[in-house]
Amino acid sequence: MENQNLSAGAQKDALKFIFFNPRGLRPGWRLLIFVGLFSILSYAISFLNIPRKFTPSWLIVNETLAFGVAVFCSWVMSRIERRNMAGYGLPLRDSGALPRFVRGYVFWGFLPLTILLLLLRMLHAFYFGTLALHRGAIFSWGMAWAVLFVLVGLTEEYSFRGYILYTLTE
Repeated sequence: MENQNLSAGAQKDALKFIFFNPRGLRPGWRLLIFVGLFSILSYAISFLNIPRKFTPSWLIVNETLAFGVAVFCSWVMSRIERRNMAGYGLPLRDSGALPRFVRGYVFWGFLPLTILLLLLRMLHAFYFGTLALHRGAIFSWGMAWAVLFVLVGLTEEYSFRGYILYTLTE
């Protein structure tokens, strides 16, 4: 009888070792939960009857849904782990986050690409073409595509460098 109690205690300790460390649930299991939840929600959203059009408005809806899934899954994991979600890379309450984001976007995104395109144009390797849009249409389309690509960047960065990278560092 004593051997059965001893082996049951050893099995309980082995299971505890497999699933938990001193900080709580092990990172591999947390990552598995996150990826599973992300996959299930992404698959469920794919069944929504959203027209598949290559226009900025429909692409903005698609990227907003994808970003929402990543944020929601991170929020669920922050509740499971009892952590602040800002630690995963999206500090919503940090007053300096927006200026840092804009500075990074301008100096490490927009400006280098603009310089590259201008250099290619000066070398006659790239031509902008003629204007197909005039007056206000060029600015409204430009703003729509700018919003879309900011959403694309947020979705990609937060999906792969948010919770996933935070958990892999452990």
